[in-house]
Amino acid sequence: MKKISPEQLERQGKWNEAIKLYEMHLRRNPNDEYAIKKLGDLYERVGRREDAIRIFSKLGNYYLKNQFYKKAIAIYKKIYQMDPSNINYGMKLAELYSLIGLKVNAKNLYLHLAELLSKQKRMKDSIEVYKKLASLYPEDLQTKEMLVNLYLNEGIKDEGVSLLIEIAREFYSKGNIEEAISRVKRALTLQPDNLEALKFAKRLSEVAGTDIFEKFAREALKRSTNREVKNLLLDYYISIQEIEKAKQLIEELLIRDPESEELKRKLADIYLFTGDFDRAFSIISSLAEKKVEEGEDEVALELLNSLLKVKPTHEQTLEKVAEIYENAGKKNSLIAVLSTLAEIYEQKGEEEKLTNTVKKLLTLDPDNVAFQEWYARLIGEEFETEEEFVNTHMEEAENYMKLELWVKAEAELEKILSKYPDHWQARLKLLEVYLRKGDKKATKRLADELRMEALNNPEKLEQLENLLSSFVKEEEAIEKEKAEDSDEMMELEEEILEEEEELLSSEGSETMFDFSLAQKELLDEQEEEIEIEEEDFEKGSEEVKMETSDISLEEASSVSNTELVEQEGVQIPTVEEELLQETVPPTRDEFNPEELIQEAGGEKVDLTTFGTEFEQLLEKEEKAEEVPSEKAEEKIEGEVFDLGKVIAQELEAMEEVEAEDEDERKKEKLEKEMIKKFSSSMSASVAEEDYQTHFDLGIAYMEMGMYDDAIAEFQISSKAKGKRLESLELMGICLLEKGLYEEAIETLERGLKEEGHSPEKYLGLKYNLARVYAELGNRERAKELISEINSVDPEYLAKVKAPEELLQ
Repeated sequence: MKKISPEQLERQGKWNEAIKLYEMHLRRNPNDEYAIKKLGDLYERVGRREDAIRIFSKLGNYYLKNQFYKKAIAIYKKIYQMDPSNINYGMKLAELYSLIGLKVNAKNLYLHLAELLSKQKRMKDSIEVYKKLASLYPEDLQTKEMLVNLYLNEGIKDEGVSLLIEIAREFYSKGNIEEAISRVKRALTLQPDNLEALKFAKRLSEVAGTDIFEKFAREALKRSTNREVKNLLLDYYISIQEIEKAKQLIEELLIRDPESEELKRKLADIYLFTGDFDRAFSIISSLAEKKVEEGEDEVALELLNSLLKVKPTHEQTLEKVAEIYENAGKKNSLIAVLSTLAEIYEQKGEEEKLTNTVKKLLTLDPDNVAFQEWYARLIGEEFETEEEFVNTHMEEAENYMKLELWVKAEAELEKILSKYPDHWQARLKLLEVYLRKGDKKATKRLADELRMEALNNPEKLEQLENLLSSFVKEEEAIEKEKAEDSDEMMELEEEILEEEEELLSSEGSETMFDFSLAQKELLDEQEEEIEIEEEDFEKGSEEVKMETSDISLEEASSVSNTELVEQEGVQIPTVEEELLQETVPPTRDEFNPEELIQEAGGEKVDLTTFGTEFEQLLEKEEKAEEVPSEKAEEKIEGEVFDLGKVIAQELEAMEEVEAEDEDERKKEKLEKEMIKKFSSSMSASVAEEDYQTHFDLGIAYMEMGMYDDAIAEFQISSKAKGKRLESLELMGICLLEKGLYEEAIETLERGLKEEGHSPEKYLGLKYNLARVYAELGNRERAKELISEINSVDPEYLAKVKAPEELLQ
């Protein structure tokens, strides 16, 4: 038998049979759009309206879900026509109109729905409809007014007042001030302490010159003690320059709340506004003192600065600021404030305060020429500039040096350095004094300091080299002259001995005797000449100590040897003893600059190794002085003292000493101590907030293996946000090098927790953390970190030349 389709049954008028077939079909195919629509039409045709609405709703939801909005509108429109009393379907249809931009259709439908709801006394539902309508047309103030009335009629005051203020703002933006004021008045009548309404009323009053705000604010203060309302009213009085009203209001409020800092600050602001700075200071200083006691120096300074912004030269305020800076140890800020105060004192003629302030400035910054001149002028002294002061004492030192008065020359130079401790030329001249005095310890100390300072300054390095080289040449010339004198004396002695032998070989010849006497007279004359030459030669040396304490140089030259013996008990050496003394190498305990020369002949000094080699050479000289005199005499018998040869021998000995491990360690230790001393002084002079310099110092310490000092510098530089990650990484490396594995892990992990950096920035931290775990035997954790590094940058480990054991 041939099947009959539901369409055929529908055409035959057999609607119920067709319905059954469609229902059976939809049970098998529930999403068949055509079948659903046909079934809904049949339900409607046979009067099954509820079934029709149900099946059409299902189709409408399907269209909405798939965003077939036009089809959905057609379905919901059909449903709403079938049941106009169903508000939900009407709302759904209106929303669809709005969704596709059919605002007019949506508005008409919303208004229709709102009217139906009002008739049904469903006011809350009507409010929801108007809210939809207001959202659809935000510029339609009439709709919002209707909504305000609905809110108020239903007792929903907060929403009604809020919408009234919104309407007032809309009128204000359109320039309709009167309508805006009208809505604000209504809002404040409904809620007198509404802050939003009061703030807007304040603005309207300031613009329009109306007293609406003052009236309602005063009314609000009667009902409550809201601080915001107080502040608004005070600000309003100040803005319209009603100062008396503002002061009166604050006094009233302070009676209720006498400890209010906010009210006191407002009163201080009023005094500042009126120019009554002393009264303002009285209030502000008491508030500032309280903040200082609470440890809030910055807040105290902010309070005081509020006065200085209006009156920058207010003396009492500046004094209070200076006191806070001094107690906080802020030197630069204190100097700036005291300088300003000093100028004020000078203008006012307050001499005592001025003198004390300038004196304090000099204490804080003793090298400041302006302060020095200022203070000298105040105490009535003639001011001497740095250049004048230095030149005066340098000239004195030069004069004393010409007279070989080394102690006095040193004292003049110390006067310069006590005032200007870093003056290079004075220090260089002082080194020359030490050299000529033969003060080995002072020479070494100062030479080391100058060498460290001159390492990065070619000009200073050259000056230091020239000084040492010229001194060496002078010493060589002196030694050479001594050697020549020694040769002449030896030749003379040999001649005399030969003549005496000839005389002794003769037996009592009167002629021979006379000749011998003549020779002796000649010998006496030669001895006297030699003595005079020796005296001239040794006049400038402080090593020679005159035994004739009460005889001047002129008197001593006229006194005979016999008289000297009788007066002072001086023993006059024989010619042979003098000759022997002349040929013995000098053993005076003074500095020998030859030890600084790498090649004989007075070439320039190599200052790059000056510190350690100089110490070793001094030790060498002391050992040489301990050689028994007999050996020295044996040496003299065969040869004259040769300065160049001694220098060469000293250099050979120095090279041998440097080769020894123990001395090598001494050298490294000395260099480290010198560098550390230099770097420590530099670190101390760097401001803590100069993070870049502390970071650079940390790297320098790290490269020298001074890990504790490096860690200290990195701890400071890690306070800078831009340097924190890198500082933590380098700190971790230092801890790893020291074997402090747990501390290294903690530091590096802290770096990994820092946020806001690219993945590449964390690679160094992860790599060094992997090194630590590998050292501790935690291979698993090390591999995890290596894997993370490779995932970001596969070439990183090759770049840092990671060891094979870490990659396995």
